[in-house]
Amino acid sequence: MEPKFNPKLGLWVCPICGERFMSKKVAQIHIDRKHPEEARSDPPKSEQTLDKKPGVNEENRPKDDRAEKAKEKGEEGKKSNKKGPKYKKFKVGDTWIKVLKRPEIEIKDHTGWRFWTTANYVATLHKQKVKVKLITGEEFEGKLKAKDPYFIVVVQGNEKIIINKAHVLWIQPIE
Repeated sequence: MEPKFNPKLGLWVCPICGERFMSKKVAQIHIDRKHPEEARSDPPKSEQTLDKKPGVNEENRPKDDRAEKAKEKGEEGKKSNKKGPKYKKFKVGDTWIKVLKRPEIEIKDHTGWRFWTTANYVATLHKQKVKVKLITGEEFEGKLKAKDPYFIVVVQGNEKIIINKAHVLWIQPIE
């Protein structure tokens, strides 16, 4: 025997004695303990499940026709082979470095990967004559070499000046 839900009260009611419960499970336990004779007169569970409507997970959903439509189109239901970005691999010491393949950039030496991992403005000024001003106010003029992601080198004749990029205020191309 099943407890009945009273929507007006929002409670489950015992059909035999009229006692009220907040939970259906508690009402069912009450019926099993207090009214065992009426509780045994229930039909078997297999017959009870036939009367119920299927739950969300047990629903008979319509068949998905996308695979069949794809077969009709000649794709034979295969997933599309969209490939992500392509990478070049370089070995530096014991470590393999993956760098995005860019057709306009050609890396000729093993240290160049550091320079091109992030395409930045400083990378476009490599081997050009520039004027660099630091945060301290010092200015340097010379050829810019940038093979490192954190440092740049300004070459003035025979003299090389290594500068951390964090200390650069601005870089101005001269030519």
